[in-house]
Amino acid sequence: MKTPNIDFMGWRRVASAVSLVLVLLSVGGLAFRGLDLSIEFTGGALVDVEFPVDVDVDTVRTELVEAGFSEAVVQELESERHLLIRAPTAGTDLGAVTERLTTALDHVHPAHRILGSELVGPTIGAELRDSAGLATLAALIAIGIYIMFRFAGKFSLGAIIALVHDVLITLGVFVFFDLTFDLAAFAAVLALIGYSLNDTIVVYDRIRENFVRMRGASTLTAINAALNQTLGRTIAMSGTTLFTLVALLVFGGEALRSFSLALTVGVVVGTWSSIYVASALLMFMKVDRTSLVRELPPVEG
Repeated sequence: MKTPNIDFMGWRRVASAVSLVLVLLSVGGLAFRGLDLSIEFTGGALVDVEFPVDVDVDTVRTELVEAGFSEAVVQELESERHLLIRAPTAGTDLGAVTERLTTALDHVHPAHRILGSELVGPTIGAELRDSAGLATLAALIAIGIYIMFRFAGKFSLGAIIALVHDVLITLGVFVFFDLTFDLAAFAAVLALIGYSLNDTIVVYDRIRENFVRMRGASTLTAINAALNQTLGRTIAMSGTTLFTLVALLVFGGEALRSFSLALTVGVVVGTWSSIYVASALLMFMKVDRTSLVRELPPVEG
């Protein structure tokens, strides 16, 4: 298969401007509006309920909204008869919350059974939120250390900025579309960090190889060649991943929606950042063969 010859870096300034605007909008949204956190982070009631017959999840949601639980999340467990309800509530009286839920569920089917219920307090939610933030920070730091050992310092900086770019824009989507950010979405963000890093490392490895093989080539030529050489792999990997994620998004139900949506956005943004953030930053930082002189073998001939 013939390698394409697309001038990716010819668009780097326009693409970088688009990325910068999206990052600034995301940071602004996170600062002034914040994420709509689920009850795992803010506190609320978890109720396990079973019906004698299959029920329509949308009907259950409608009844809960009418009962005042506008942000309740209904998740199928073993079947359409067995549901888990997550209902945000400002109160701490689990009995009162369960009673209100029971009244609403009576309209769906009066013979339902509450198998279990528990209240996640705001203190536990706050601890979980802080732990999630620390986990993300620790992942970024560990990745930064790995990249510093694997590549030169400027490569490491480019990879970290690309990862932060991907995470911020993914979170920004949740902010601007007013989507609930739950533990599944957080897990997707952590998965996104690994996915995006993998794509960036593949591109960086090829750029480093091109600095060795393409003697006398400019930085722009080496980077463009690397992006074209890895384009087929990028399309195959991102395409198959997106196909699976879109299927989960459409057919996976409420339980997988936030996870599949976060990863779908993340894969698109991560593919973009491997080209127009991680690679473009090498151009802006004027990386060339001399930047890798300590780790590259001498050129023969």
